[in-house]
This record gives sequence, structure tokens and C-alpha cells, in this order.
Amino acid sequence: MNNIPSILINYQEIIRNEYFKAENIVSKYRGRNAVVDSSWETIVTLMTDKLDNLQPQIMVYGIYNAGKSSIINALVRREAAVVADVPTTDKIDFYEWNGYQIADTPGVGAPIQHEAVTEEYLKQADVVLFVMSTQGSYEYAQNYNRMKDIISAGKRVLIILNDKQGLLSEDDGMVQLQAIKSKIVANMKSVGIENNIS
Repeated sequence: MNNIPSILINYQEIIRNEYFKAENIVSKYRGRNAVVDSSWETIVTLMTDKLDNLQPQIMVYGIYNAGKSSIINALVRREAAVVADVPTTDKIDFYEWNGYQIADTPGVGAPIQHEAVTEEYLKQADVVLFVMSTQGSYEYAQNYNRMKDIISAGKRVLIILNDKQGLLSEDDGMVQLQAIKSKIVANMKSVGIENNIS
């Protein structure tokens, strides 16, 4: 969990850097042209407003019972999301985390009306944490078909492998982890996601 922030994009920093680049370019023309001055003031106002209100969206997704709620609770460091062995999410619940807004969404295989809620939210998400468990959910073809759809929609996907039963802490844990990772990559390739694997 600790390396997730280093993978996620710091939008505020990117916007500030681009702003400073633009400011250097425009500074040569400011004070000489009323149109440039007026346009630059508008840009600064919009940028400041957007930056102050910018809260990138993380969508937590995956097959039910893969441990999505547990992952959210680990990130926010409290029991915020309901953990259950049956699907409980039929709407999107939001949680604050490190300047991001985390959305807990209905998962893969949810009823059609619940999936529609997820589809609508997906348009807003900046990144998708796709949760699979070490207990077999990484084997399900529907995960990879859905993952391909999400990647095709232009979303960045981070796979979170949830070791709910502590299998990877056993003596051969690293061997098991490598086998699971190889299977995940093979499954991704089987649906045509190979160009997006890193």
C-alpha cells in the first residue's frame, strides 16, 4: 500500500509547473496588449479555482468478495467501508485519502442496474484500483474482459492483489506470488492488454 502514492500522478504539481512555464512565456507580452492581459487574468483565475478545488478520483473496482472494502479501509486507516462476504455496494461511496477522493463502486458481476452506476462514475475516475484476491479471483476471465474495457476507455489501471488469507506470508509465499503474477500477465495478454502492462 505504501508505494501507491508514488505511482499516482500529482496533478497539482503538474498544473503548477505548466502554469509557471506559461507565465514565463506570457510575461514578455503582458502590459503591452490588453487582449493578452485580459486572457491571462482569466487563465490565472480559472487555474487558481481549479487547483484549489482539484481532487483527483480513484475508483476501487473488482469482483465482489475480492476485498475492495478492506483495501479502502487500509488506505484511509480506519473502518470506513463495510466489509462483508456478500455484495453490499449498490451505490458509490466516497472516502478522502491524501488529497484524493476514493470511490467504492459495485464490482464485476454486480446486477445490471448497479453496473450502470459504475459505468457512469468511470467517466470521472482518473485511475482505477482493480482489486483481485490471491484466492482465485485473479483467474476469472470476466475480470480481464472488464479490465480491457476500462483501459480502452483511456483509464489507468493499477492491479491490487489482496492476500486476504495470508497465503503469501507462508514459506513459499514469494514463489506463489510470482506464479500469480505470471498468471495475471498471461490472462491480460489473452484478452489483448499486453501493450498496457508495466
